Amino acid sequence: MGIQNGKGAMIPFITVFVVYWIYIMNSLPGLAVAPLLGDLNSVFPHASDLSIQMLNFIPSLLCIPFILFGGQLAAKYNNLMLLYIGNIVFFASGLLMLFSTELWQLILLSALLGAGSGIMLPLSQGFIGQLFYGKARTKQFGISLTITNVVLIGTNLFVGYMGETNWKLPFCVYLTPIVPLFLIPFLKKYVLVHPPKEVKGQPKINQYKNINIPVMIRYCLYIGLLQFLTMVLSIDMGFLVEEFHEKSGIAGDIISIGMLSIALAGLCVGFFVKILKKGILELCVLAIALGFTLITYAPNLWIVTIGLVFGMFFYGICNPYATDKASKAAMGPAAITITMMWVLLVVNIVSVVAPFIIAWVKKLFHEPSDYHQFAFLFMAVVAYASALMIFVRRIIVERKAKNNPVLATAPIANGTSTTVDATTSTTTTPASTSAPTGNVNSSSSESNTTNNESEKSS
Repeated sequence: MGIQNGKGAMIPFITVFVVYWIYIMNSLPGLAVAPLLGDLNSVFPHASDLSIQMLNFIPSLLCIPFILFGGQLAAKYNNLMLLYIGNIVFFASGLLMLFSTELWQLILLSALLGAGSGIMLPLSQGFIGQLFYGKARTKQFGISLTITNVVLIGTNLFVGYMGETNWKLPFCVYLTPIVPLFLIPFLKKYVLVHPPKEVKGQPKINQYKNINIPVMIRYCLYIGLLQFLTMVLSIDMGFLVEEFHEKSGIAGDIISIGMLSIALAGLCVGFFVKILKKGILELCVLAIALGFTLITYAPNLWIVTIGLVFGMFFYGICNPYATDKASKAAMGPAAITITMMWVLLVVNIVSVVAPFIIAWVKKLFHEPSDYHQFAFLFMAVVAYASALMIFVRRIIVERKAKNNPVLATAPIANGTSTTVDATTSTTTTPASTSAPTGNVNSSSSESNTTNNESEKSS
């Protein structure tokens, strides 16, 4: 039983399952405790909202240096050994949380959790880029997002209702690394394990030469914008539900419904890319803005839920699309891992600074810190402005391409041609003469690692 990789080869299901599990597991830090934040006010009555929110964003803070550290190590050392180290650190942190009684202890362990996750994050997304090609890769990013959010639905329900029984029980979700610790060997034949070593006397290997930097930067910015807009869900939704005098179980239900809409969207990415075409980025961001506007002025939780479902559905369309485009800026497994490193670095930087930006904007407009609907209004305004900017950029690119036909098929160094797209400029290369049919071991053959879909910036 296997899954087509987009080049005629089959990837064993158990290998893809391990990649999915690692991908999902690294989505849990912070987000898993979101429904619990309101109830933690009573557990730690003297702690500020921002101190409690640190459980949500401190893993992302520690992820930042360790994503850089892990990404650089992955380009030089045994990738599977790095996975083992990350999983062990992650698991140990979650286990110790079950025995913690002080907020500072939980914050410290959350930081350690983020460090373990940061080591693994570039690998978790990079493996998808290594295993799949073309439309199969786009599909897998969508499926990964779908599976992740289905799991997070169950996680948020568990966190919400277990939190009503015992506030420590939700931290059991951080024990999930126990599974990949036993399954990592199934990756050995199908992903890059030992990166190319530098030969003494030869020029140093520079993987950035295999990355279209402008395209990577552009999609990092798009993904960072999406992360910033949706951070309000994990930061403020638990507190917003509390304002409607409901418990954490209801917060878990609502967040889970939002996750379900993302999951459903992940299965429809290909369809909506065909329908929305050139305007997919700005239209999705505009839809998120409309959803957040509805939440801002919602008189009850039913309307809040409708707004959340609408906004998160289009986030679920746009996120895998932008991630896939970022991955196609790189050629080769090591370059893909480095590209994913930068994507994840941007995501985690945004996750860290978002609570402080929201708090600063509230202060700037003299709004009380516990007015959590204001956060959704602020995000809606940012989304409206961003959609307009993306639309204007696309129109400018289209006009430049129309007025300068040479740009539409500009030759580049390796003899390929560049075709200008309204949203991206896609570089097309000669098709491979043969597709791999058997083992796709990256360490033994480079023929299956060349990405024929690299992009040239507009």
